[in-house]
Amino acid sequence: MTSLEKVRPATAADVAARAGVSRATVSHILSGREERFPEPTRARVRKAARELNYSPWASGRSLVRGRSDTIVVLLPQVSIGGMRLQETIETLTRSLTGPDANVVLRIADEDAGSTVSALLKLQPLAVVELGALPTKHKALLQSHGVAVVPDIEHPVRYHGMTIDVAIGDLQVQELGGRGDRQIVYAALHGDKNDAYGAGRWTALEGACSRRGLAAPLRMDVPLDVDGAAEQIKKFGRVPLGIAAYNDEVAAAVLSACTRLGKSVPEDISVIGVDNSQIARLWVPRITSVEADMSVFANVALGQLRAQLGGSEMPGPEMGNGMLRVVPGLTT
Repeated sequence: MTSLEKVRPATAADVAARAGVSRATVSHILSGREERFPEPTRARVRKAARELNYSPWASGRSLVRGRSDTIVVLLPQVSIGGMRLQETIETLTRSLTGPDANVVLRIADEDAGSTVSALLKLQPLAVVELGALPTKHKALLQSHGVAVVPDIEHPVRYHGMTIDVAIGDLQVQELGGRGDRQIVYAALHGDKNDAYGAGRWTALEGACSRRGLAAPLRMDVPLDVDGAAEQIKKFGRVPLGIAAYNDEVAAAVLSACTRLGKSVPEDISVIGVDNSQIARLWVPRITSVEADMSVFANVALGQLRAQLGGSEMPGPEMGNGMLRVVPGLTT
């Protein structure tokens, strides 16, 4: 035993180093979630734990006390203000940080496979994933013993719907109040780092279908007045209800409406997402869907504690406080 091991209790990192595995693997095997690992790996971990007099749960249970090994908060390639990501990050890091905590923020690569490879080299105990990885890549992390939340089998929901579906539903509900008008999805044009766009578009299609409305149309809006105006011109004089990808896209649409002499909300009604500073300062104030991401963060933390501590998985339902339409003067 080294001098370091004599002066402090052994940690999961010590066991992992001696057994030649990741800390996440140690946590899973010593917490009884060992079925995915071959017997030689299990035996090696148990032997290392005995030799180091390591107490099971020293890592997993530490999270319940506000301490943890390395936990990666994985961000998609979007503006940090999008969907209140900064609020989410602050809640997660505040909840996870403690005397032995090691919380790492990482931006996902364009290629999900390279992101997973980089994460596995880091050997984290867990990854809190904020929309950066497809399900199959999250499953790959789990197959290597890394806890991943939100849990694949328990996606976080709002009134039974995933977050994107719920946002689309709220946008169509708000725009539908303007009467008979064509619903249009205003996507963010030319942004390869658009992590949520495909889900928002699909959600809007579903929301229109459930209400018996005509299928939504789509326009790709650049964040400049001229480009946005060209997109709106394509629809002629048809009254439009525009569900924007976010508040920045909504602002571009509204600037174009002014350029074209369109009346808001009489000719064109617009709703954004995020209730960002631009929505609150715009004149007229932009109607927007606001997400309280601290609620999402708390659900994710509950799932993480359940995975690491072996307790019952909490329900994924986020309740009424998660999403709301913040009224403005554009719908």
